Amino acid sequence: MPRTFSPALTALLATNRARSVLLLDLVAGAETWRIATHAISFAGADYLAYLRFDQPLRRTRSLQLDRLSVEVQNANLWFANLQRTYTLEGATATLRRLYPDAGETVHLFEGRVAAPYTAYTTGRLEIVSALDPGKQTVPMFSYSPSCEWRFKSAACGYDPGGPFDECDKTVPACDERGRLVSFQGFPTMTRETQESVPPPPAPPETGRPYEPEVEIYQC
Repeated sequence: MPRTFSPALTALLATNRARSVLLLDLVAGAETWRIATHAISFAGADYLAYLRFDQPLRRTRSLQLDRLSVEVQNANLWFANLQRTYTLEGATATLRRLYPDAGETVHLFEGRVAAPYTAYTTGRLEIVSALDPGKQTVPMFSYSPSCEWRFKSAACGYDPGGPFDECDKTVPACDERGRLVSFQGFPTMTRETQESVPPPPAPPETGRPYEPEVEIYQC
């Protein structure tokens, strides 16, 4: 499913000056803990500035679990006391990116805590993706033969006041409407397109029958 942003967030991201804060929500039973890269209040909840994110988020389409490792500051023993008081293994973890200037969040990762541990001044949470490849069917390729955008939407880009009132979302239709650049489908080789391709030319005739080359060895 394509990710959609509001017009306000889209305009903010286009400036390349959008401030962002990473939010991590940990839920275990009836308990919820909220930490972030900066102390902030959002949606009526306060986030403690204990989160440190020191690695890129990686995703894979292969049959293996996505993992996320985050660091938690433990200078005041908050994380150590939390781990000693509660069983964090199996807790649900949701990572989001908050854009304070737009007041919106973007969902980045969701999974369960697998291996929390504490050091002297820091702690670390290993989070495993909610996807279980043993129970899910992961397609090797996902595509659509037609365009996925809603006709005349902002992603489509066609002028709402143009002469066309509808579109069948095929390549010829997008080309006719001058929006082939927005086509998001995956054109495939069909029987009709195969039959429209002319056959390769026949090899030129030499005027004599084909004679294979034979090498003669003398003893």
